[in-house]
Order: sequence, then C-alpha cells, then structure tokens
Amino acid sequence: MDQHPATWRPTSPSPLTVRSQVTFVIPFLRACSEHYRTLRQVTRADLIDWLARCASPHNEAVALRGMFKTLKAQRLLFTNPARGLSLGTRPSSVPKPMSPAAIETIVAAADTDPALKLLIALVGIHALYPHHARALRLAALDFTGSRLVTDDVDHPLDDFTRRAASDYLHLRRTRWPHSRNPHLFISAQTAHTHASITNGWIQLVLRDLPATAQQLREDRLEEAAATGADPLHLCALFNISAETRLRYTRPFHPGPDQDLEAHQ
Repeated sequence: MDQHPATWRPTSPSPLTVRSQVTFVIPFLRACSEHYRTLRQVTRADLIDWLARCASPHNEAVALRGMFKTLKAQRLLFTNPARGLSLGTRPSSVPKPMSPAAIETIVAAADTDPALKLLIALVGIHALYPHHARALRLAALDFTGSRLVTDDVDHPLDDFTRRAASDYLHLRRTRWPHSRNPHLFISAQTAHTHASITNGWIQLVLRDLPATAQQLREDRLEEAAATGADPLHLCALFNISAETRLRYTRPFHPGPDQDLEAHQ
C-alpha cells in the first residue's frame, strides 16, 4: 500500500506575537509611505539604514523579516529584501518588580475568585510557567505531605497555596461534583472531559489584573534573586536554565566570580 509522506504545515503565530511584530513594523511602514508607493520599492539598503537608527534593532529585524517573508510567500513581492538580514544581538532584559499598587490590586482580586487565587499562588509563589499551571494534575497537590509535586517541581506547600488550593477544590466539587477530569483547573468546557483548560482560560481569569501570568512569575524570580538566592538554587527551585537565571542574578551579583561556573 502506498504511503503518502506527512505534509508539514507551519504553525501560526499567536495573536500576541502578531500584535507585537506589527507594533515594530508600523514605524517603518509609515517612513516608507513618505518615499514609496509600494513595498516592492523597498531595498535591502533601506532596511539596513532603518535598523541602524532603531533603538532595538533585533526586534525590528525579526518583525521586518517576518513581514517580508510572508509577503513574498503570498506572491505580493517579487523579491524579499529582508532575506538573510542580520538580526544583531538579542537585547537582554532584567525583569522589574511589580509596584506595590499592582500587588495590592492583585491581592484584592484574588480574594474574590478561588481560581484566580490558586493560579496566582502557583505562578506568583511557586513560579510555575502558565502552561505548567494549565497541565497541573490534581495529584500534584499532596496535602498529607504538604508538598506541590510535578515532574519538574517539588516544593513545600506553603500556607497561602494550601488555603488557595483548598478553597478552589471546594468550589470545583460544588460546581462540578461528577467531574472525572484529572487536571487541577477545569472549566465548563473541560469539566466532563479529560482535556486541560486553554491558555485563553488563563487570560480570561487574569483579564482585569495589572499583570500577566508571565509577569507574576518573573516578579517572584526577581524577588528571590534580590534577596540573595544562590544562582544554582534559583535554577533548581524554579526549573530555569543558567541563561535565564543570569537575567535575575547579574544585577545583584556582578562579576565573573559570581557566574554559574564559580558554583560548580
């Protein structure tokens, strides 16, 4: 029997990624409109000159390469002037802690929504990635041993997380008493399936907060680094790479003697 090879289909970027890249290319498009009537007139020299004047050329280069590649694939351009365009050095970012006002807003909101409170505990205290929180199983909560245990995490179950989990599980049992979904977080759409909640569910729960799930996680990491946490301890506790932990420890432990190799 003949077998047909699987057809590879590129994954579509998320709406957030699209909006971010559009933000970077809009200034370039406005500048082009002053000189050209069509993007077919744009040359590689135009792009290089533009990037030389940008504050964050890496981000602009990524966005421009993506835009021109798409236009060429759609046959709206004869040639792609951004093909092979150098991206330069990716800018490093040091996460900033959330303001006291933002934290107060988050705490107040958490007191009114058990699901939000537990999500904040998992992301903001235990520094889980949003997709890890989505995939978390009920079995990860060990109330007897007072621990939060997953494939990547084994943390003591602090009082705040314990109370948040207890309140949410009470809500879960009351709202969906017959659910057999093994995941911790469920919704009306997933309660009677075995599927995990979607990223859209997390965004909906966090919609009124002055921070995203990623910002909550970074705030926890920044706090740990600022209080003198050992770099290797950060890697182990929050399941992050050496490259990622440098974003947090470099401002507090400058110098090569504080680099990861010094602890090995």
